[in-house]
Amino acid sequence: MTTKVLLAKQHSLKSEIIKALRLSYPIVVAQLGIIAMGIADTMMVGQIGATELAAASLGSGLHFLVVCIGIGLTSVISPMIAQANATKDYGLISRILLAGLYASTILSILISFVHIILTYFIFNLGQEVEVATLAQSYLYVITFGVFPLIIFLAARNFTDGLSYTKIAMYITFGGLILNIFLNWLFIFGNWGFPRWGLFGAGVATAITRVMMMVAILWYIFTQENFKKYLSNFSFSNIDKQLVNKINSLGFPAGLQYFFEIGCFSIAALMSGWLGKYPLASHQVVINLASATYMVTTGIGAAGSILVGEGIGQKNKKYIFRSALISLGLASIFMVLMSILFLVFQSFWVGLYSTDKKVLEIAMGLLLIACLFQLSDGIQCVGLSILKGIEDVKIPTIITLVAYWIIGLPSAYLFAFTFQLGVYGIWYGLCLGLTASATLLNIRFFYLLKYKI
Repeated sequence: MTTKVLLAKQHSLKSEIIKALRLSYPIVVAQLGIIAMGIADTMMVGQIGATELAAASLGSGLHFLVVCIGIGLTSVISPMIAQANATKDYGLISRILLAGLYASTILSILISFVHIILTYFIFNLGQEVEVATLAQSYLYVITFGVFPLIIFLAARNFTDGLSYTKIAMYITFGGLILNIFLNWLFIFGNWGFPRWGLFGAGVATAITRVMMMVAILWYIFTQENFKKYLSNFSFSNIDKQLVNKINSLGFPAGLQYFFEIGCFSIAALMSGWLGKYPLASHQVVINLASATYMVTTGIGAAGSILVGEGIGQKNKKYIFRSALISLGLASIFMVLMSILFLVFQSFWVGLYSTDKKVLEIAMGLLLIACLFQLSDGIQCVGLSILKGIEDVKIPTIITLVAYWIIGLPSAYLFAFTFQLGVYGIWYGLCLGLTASATLLNIRFFYLLKYKI
């Protein structure tokens, strides 16, 4: 191999890494903005007491258990848009957006209905009555935020698929500032507002999601640079085949999120069986782990878009390198975060609570979280790049096996049979994430070698 060819390959790899980073960082910031709203809720509610912190854990866990189906469905829109954009088929892009908004609207109505039913039966989940009462009021009010959240995510995946990733980043950052301000008003009763506690956090989140939905839809339908993508956009011209495709890809993708988030939600319920202090500690560390996870979902989303572009261009080499770059970026980030968690352990936990029992348990859980950071990042990107090649059915089975056949039974066994308590629950989660990371990436590279 000549020096010139070697340098050309190195330049190509460098340019692809830079492209992935440029595409990733706005998505990462937007993802962090969304999770930061939940973190802000938890931090601010946690200042009231351990009971409120435990209720926030229960409420947010159940909320995302239901909403994750919508997150999964909307996530398939961006690679579909990227494929259409690679072939300059602007009419198809317009029809995908319309079909995505239609499918998201129907799904959000169904999710809201299930959300209300689950909220009604919250006292049947074996939690302390005081904790369940607070969580129920929070869940009822945040039901009003389900529809705007899912529509926002559908619109965001449209702009991300076209590589306009900064739009959602700015809107989400603005939403975060608004959410913190409204929390300050409604949680603590400042400026003459009632002191609503956790219920106030739900009100703030619902209002913020409505404003974010309005902002991104306004931007898409009023800005000049989107007009060519909306040439034949009409609500009377819904492409039912595209709606069916989004549903057929999106529902399994939603189940993937459901199996993973459901695993962590049930882990929260198990923690609640052990008492409010293990539950509150679980919420502290799951918040920290969720923040790092959301960074890798941003990297994974960029990887999904790049892989989708490669599919549109029929460029197998580009697909391979895009996947490796995404996995590499996620792995480096997760290793660095594990080190930071380990070195500054007491600082991170202290952001959420001053309760000595919560701090003691949470610091032990954070050590276990360091063990599964790498697996969490790799499995997250693995799911995303598989969506980029429109492979969703087998990955859905993989997540079912990893989380519900390996992860949850192990968590129960370690916690209650081996008497390891809440730490045992997290050892089980670690096993589930590692199994998912391994199997998903074996699946991707097998398909890339033999099927694409």
